[in-house]
Amino acid sequence: MMKELDKKTLEELEFDEEWGITETELDERFNEAVRLAKELARIKKVPTCEYDAEKGKTYFLYPDGHREY
Repeated sequence: MMKELDKKTLEELEFDEEWGITETELDERFNEAVRLAKELARIKKVPTCEYDAEKGKTYFLYPDGHREY
């Protein structure tokens, strides 16, 4: 049942056919939007939420560079 649902959901999300953009282009646009949002937050001197892959935890990164887990 779950595999059928996942396959159906993936079929419904064919962005290339419905929207004219590939999944790769969609990923690139999303990553650029996140990068710009973080840059704006730094300009406004607002902390951003980041992920530390080594520790497996999220943290706030403040404009002065310190981290708060």
